[in-house]
Amino acid sequence: MVLLSGAAAAAAFSGLAAVWPFLIFFGPYPLLSGCLEQRLSKPLAWLFRVIYFNLAVLSVVWILQIRLDLIREPLGWFFWLLPLGLQAGFLLYHFSLDIILSAIRRLLYR
Repeated sequence: MVLLSGAAAAAAFSGLAAVWPFLIFFGPYPLLSGCLEQRLSKPLAWLFRVIYFNLAVLSVVWILQIRLDLIREPLGWFFWLLPLGLQAGFLLYHFSLDIILSAIRRLLYR
């Protein structure tokens, strides 16, 4: 319910195209990550997280019909570093999410 209401609010304020990344990755990722952490070993959980992130990126590119040639042309050879930058951003997001969730747990469960 929270995921759908958040997506509806985001669609109302920023339009439907901006909601797809939230619906595909940012909304369900904290739930998925928590479930994976509880049920799988760390290496296997990380493998599923990385696969999920990459599939989410490809899904957003496909759904929004992003033309990669229009991005590749102005970036030149930096375009080929984009996947590494996306992976680094994913790791930063995951570790930031862990810090925020642990702070919330400390506040709520004192």
